[in-house]
Amino acid sequence: MKAFSTPTWARTPAPPMPEPVKPFARYLTVGGATVDVTPKPEVDEDSWQTKCTGCDEVQEHNLYYGADRNLRDARQWAQAHAEKCRAMPMEG
Repeated sequence: MKAFSTPTWARTPAPPMPEPVKPFARYLTVGGATVDVTPKPEVDEDSWQTKCTGCDEVQEHNLYYGADRNLRDARQWAQAHAEKCRAMPMEG
């Protein structure tokens, strides 16, 4: 009887996961969640993303040439969203 052998693909270790990008800024919402402003270098070096951890709304900020203007746009959106979003963060 032939012994069971593990396929080659199952013996190959998985590649390491990339480090998560840390938020550049974080705004506290009315509901207790946060709106995170995060750089998106995989899209463009001048690109930023805002994401609410309560309602999961995501905005991309890469309309302008230059990271400063896109960052200012992202921070303004995050502040305005945090002032009105009442969604609470999900546990777990």
